[in-house]
Parts: sequence; C-alpha cells; structure tokens
Amino acid sequence: MIEMLIVDDDYMSYLNRFRTAFRGEVQFSAVDDGSKGVFIFQRKRFQGVILDYNMPHNGYQTALKMREHSPDNPLIGFSVTWNAKMASDLSLFAYSSREVDIAKAVAQLCKIDEEIFKKKIKPYFNGD
Repeated sequence: MIEMLIVDDDYMSYLNRFRTAFRGEVQFSAVDDGSKGVFIFQRKRFQGVILDYNMPHNGYQTALKMREHSPDNPLIGFSVTWNAKMASDLSLFAYSSREVDIAKAVAQLCKIDEEIFKKKIKPYFNGD
C-alpha cells in the first residue's frame, strides 16, 4: 500500500470517493492549505501528493517548496488552473481538473493495470 497526501482546501468533496475507490491500495492523508502540506511533507515520506492550486498558500508555491525538499516525489496538480507550463516547470507527474484523470494518475503510481482501473476504480468517477 502506498501513502499519498492531498493538499486542497476542498478535499472533503472527494476524499471519501478516492478512499473507497483505492481501498487496500492507497492510504490518503489530507490537509486544507499549502503551508500545512509542506510541514507534513517535510516530516513524512509520501509516494505522491495531490495538489490544488487555488487554496491558502497556493499550489504553485507549495509545489516549489516540496520540490526543494524532495525533487523526485510525484506531484499531481488537481485544478483547472494548472497548465502545461506550470506542469513542466514543476515536473508534475500529471495535472487535470477532472477527478477521473487524477484517479488514473494515482492508479499509475500504484502500478494498477489499465483494465483493473477501468473495471474497479473508474466506475467511482463516471459522473466526472
């Protein structure tokens, strides 16, 4: 099982769906702003981080600080504000505003086969 950190001021809107979809594969922890995210990230090893952009202590600045601490840790941008230039500048693993795309990136980090993703995980995100 891998551990991931969610840094998003609105994480409650999707945390339970991710926990249910990835039960047995991913342990999710969550905080509601970038400064808390950096604090926890610097003290505990996560196999990936899902970052909102529009939150207190914005996602870009949060990602920069995380990159200083751990340059190779997979960061996933989850907001309509993330774009290709920011993703390239920060070496984001993935970015999207759609939950299903973020779920697919998490599945890739877990090395979950595409067919298993389609059958067992993606249905939790069909409305997305």
